[in-house]
Amino acid sequence: MTWVQLLHHPNEQAVAYRDDVLLFSGPVRTEPLDLAGPVELTLDAERTAPTFAVLAKLLDVAPDGTTRMIVRGDAQGTGRGQLRLDLGHTGYRVRPGHRLALIIAGSDFPRYVPNSGTDESPWLATVLKPSTQTLHAGSLSITVLG
Repeated sequence: MTWVQLLHHPNEQAVAYRDDVLLFSGPVRTEPLDLAGPVELTLDAERTAPTFAVLAKLLDVAPDGTTRMIVRGDAQGTGRGQLRLDLGHTGYRVRPGHRLALIIAGSDFPRYVPNSGTDESPWLATVLKPSTQTLHAGSLSITVLG
């Protein structure tokens, strides 16, 4: 799965605007913006099920609306508290006319098996427990080159 982006770089626009996805969007860039290094998202999270998942994707949104993933990360939570998502490292230039966006969701299905909401293995769970996650403002850390 790591190298699939080299074969096909999918347009994430349909995912970004789903009702079950939080979308945060930045301003349109008038000058290039260079990103380099680790990307990390920290949230304060609570849930209604024993376990939950949080997925985040940092996106490049082109002037025509085409939305491409720059980096992604996810974390599994079991209680209330701070949740850290490591989105990996990047070396990326956001071009003029483009903007950055961040989406946060509870799964990345069908790419990955969803969290069952229980303590059971997601591969063996026979009953799923729906969960409501409450996410409080956190921080997104990206290195920007001057």
